[in-house]
Amino acid sequence: MDLRKLMIVGNAEWCSLPDLKIPAIRARIDSGAKTSSIHAVNITEFYKGRQQWVKFEIHPLRIHTDIFVECAAPVYDFRLVKSSTGEAQPRYVIQTFIEMGGEKWTIQVTLANRRSMGFQMLLGREAMTHRILINPSEDFRLTAYSKKQIRDFYGIEHAAPKRKKLLANNLIKKISMNNFEVEESEYLKIASLITSADSPVGIDAKKTHIIILHKLDEINQRMIRIEKMLEEKK
Repeated sequence: MDLRKLMIVGNAEWCSLPDLKIPAIRARIDSGAKTSSIHAVNITEFYKGRQQWVKFEIHPLRIHTDIFVECAAPVYDFRLVKSSTGEAQPRYVIQTFIEMGGEKWTIQVTLANRRSMGFQMLLGREAMTHRILINPSEDFRLTAYSKKQIRDFYGIEHAAPKRKKLLANNLIKKISMNNFEVEESEYLKIASLITSADSPVGIDAKKTHIIILHKLDEINQRMIRIEKMLEEKK
C-alpha cells in the first residue's frame, strides 16, 4: 500500500453525509473504535415492502440542540456495540456515503445517543481502512468552517448584538412591571451587566445566576447581623 495516497486527517474533522442531507457535522477521528457512530434520536423501525428501514433524527450541531434533520435509511445490520463505558448496546447499523477532504466513500455507521459525548459523530477504524492516516497533533486539518458558514448550512438566524441587548432590556422591563418596582436607570444598569452577545436571548445565564446568588448571600449575611444585634439587645 502506498502511504502517500492516503488522506492525512486531524483528531477531528468536518464531514458531510449527502444521503442523509447533513451538509456538515463534526466527527471525532478515533482509531481506537472499530465502528463509526452518529448521534441519532427518535429511532423507529418500519418496512418498505419486505425491506426493514429505520427513521430517525440527527442533531448535527452540539450547541444548537433545536436543529435536527429527519432521516430514513435501510437497516444494514443490527449489532451489539461496546460503548465507551464498556457496556454492550444493541444498535441499528446503516450504510451511507461520507464526504471529507474532497473524497467520497461508503461507510457503515451505528445509530446511537451521543448526547453526553463531545462530538455528534465518531469515525472508527472500519471507515478509515486504506484511506486515512491520522495526525494527532492537528484538528480540522481538511476543512475549517466559520460560524457563519455553519449558520448558512442550517438556516440559523444570527441576531445582531443590538437586537440581543434590546431583548435583554425588554425582558427586564417586563419583570419589573409585573413583579417588582425597579427604576428604569437601575434595570438598565442590571441589563448592561448580564447582556451577552453569544446568547440567543441576549442574557448571560451563568453571570445572572452568580449575581442572584451573590445578592442572596448578602441578604443572608445582613439578616444574620440583624439577628445577632437583636440578641445582644435582649
